[in-house]
Amino acid sequence: MIEDLTRLLEALRQAQDFETGAEALLAPLLETTRQAMADHPRGRRGELLRGWVHRRGERSYQALHGVEIGADDRGPPGPSASAWRLVQATGAAVVVDVEAQRVLHPSGQPLEADKAWAGATRARLQARQTTHLLALPLRGQGDRVEGLVALELRCAVAVGTRLDLWAPHAAPFQLLCDVAVPILRHLPPATTPSGLTDDLLPVVGPTMAPVVRMLAVFATYDAPMLLRGSTGTGKTSIARWAHARSTRKDGPFEVVALHAVAETLRVGELFGWKRGAFTGAERNHDGCVTRARGGTLFLDEVDKLDLDTQAKLLGLLEDGTYRPLGDPRTRRADVRFVIGTNADLEGEVRAGRFLQDLYFRIHVLPVELPDLRDRADEISDWAAWMLAQMDLPGRGHAGLASEALSVLEVFDWPGNLRQLHSVVVRATALATLAGGSQDLLTEEAIRRSLALESAGPEGGPLEVMARAAEAYVRAARRIAAEGGDPLSLDHADAFRGLVLSAATRLVGGEREAFELFGLAAQLRHGNHLKTLRRELNRVEQLRELLAPGTGAGD
Repeated sequence: MIEDLTRLLEALRQAQDFETGAEALLAPLLETTRQAMADHPRGRRGELLRGWVHRRGERSYQALHGVEIGADDRGPPGPSASAWRLVQATGAAVVVDVEAQRVLHPSGQPLEADKAWAGATRARLQARQTTHLLALPLRGQGDRVEGLVALELRCAVAVGTRLDLWAPHAAPFQLLCDVAVPILRHLPPATTPSGLTDDLLPVVGPTMAPVVRMLAVFATYDAPMLLRGSTGTGKTSIARWAHARSTRKDGPFEVVALHAVAETLRVGELFGWKRGAFTGAERNHDGCVTRARGGTLFLDEVDKLDLDTQAKLLGLLEDGTYRPLGDPRTRRADVRFVIGTNADLEGEVRAGRFLQDLYFRIHVLPVELPDLRDRADEISDWAAWMLAQMDLPGRGHAGLASEALSVLEVFDWPGNLRQLHSVVVRATALATLAGGSQDLLTEEAIRRSLALESAGPEGGPLEVMARAAEAYVRAARRIAAEGGDPLSLDHADAFRGLVLSAATRLVGGEREAFELFGLAAQLRHGNHLKTLRRELNRVEQLRELLAPGTGAGD
């Protein structure tokens, strides 16, 4: 034991990243387990499959590292949310007999535990041929569980019997884990592996690297994945990226932004309807569950569903069946769910606005997407990539001056990547209006663009509007000097669309934005969406006039 501790501490001292440190912790646990199996009458007829280290925050995985034993494919690796809940509840090591759906003490004695947890995990572990799992908590100060270590083995002859091969090793194993926690907690992730960035996810910085690694693992599962993050952090793009790396990549990828669907139509949009199911249903309509058959369905802002619709979604997740409105026949779903939210679901459950059972059903593979302010290492790369997508007519691609990058990196970015895109596009347009450099955005251009943000650093709303008016006059004069048609004053109405767009981003959604400006009456029957589209169209028309070809980013 002393030798194991000495080797572990030396390896952790030299470790430069979490993955190396986790592998150093797993090495003695795997070797001791292998020896124990060779000495055990039933264990020697089994096989050690793999080990995993999972580091977790309060709501989602933060990092994970796995060591595979053997080269054959036994299904996708990765963490068990159910095992996490077990060690979090007990704060101690537990053994899971997967086939018998029993939770055991390492000595082999049964423990009182909710057997329902095993049902949610059993199929996944069976796909990896795992029959027994040892879960050890990673305990921090005050015995707070910060993660877990999982060792998986296949030993069919021990299913339903007393498998006590870990009994003499549980305490030493736990000591090794407790010693490793303070160091693992502070180890940074390794350099982003090649192959994780692509056209769907072009930028991955050190902060996002562990998140992307987890997404690459989670993508291989069919279990629900929950993407949590503020508006504009890229949940839709991340969901699409995960779909492209899943076993369903050849199937459809369907996106439903629930906040954009009228409340009375959300059940129908989910499950579809038959002609005549309700007034106005003049033809059959396939819901998103049907449209996504064989692929992935991304349901964004799931917290917008009312309790009745939540119950129907829960039923679908539990038994895999659904029924379109007005259809007497029950259909079987064939879809992988990715769920998005920017809400505090735990708080919604406590407030009675979100079903606890549904929360547990979707909180299987939770991933927290950090705000852009916490990903400052990515801002310059994202800005450069966004500029590269703006192939300006006759001018090629623009770049960013180093002083301009410094301004972007210290801004708070409440609207995250979506706001950054708007600022970069606007800065390009303003630089053109001012007759500045056509191939390099300066600090001045960026500052002027940020000044037009509702959270901009320069002046109040009237001052910012005055500067926007001056920019509009300069644009009109430039167009006139070039012999173009006069810039209509009516295009100044685009400001309404900019305000509504900013409010939607900053206060949580379209409904909240319309209520903020006393337009709640338009929320009935979804009329606000028509208004919002009209106002945003005005913004796009003006953008096209001032900077042709830039378009709006996703």
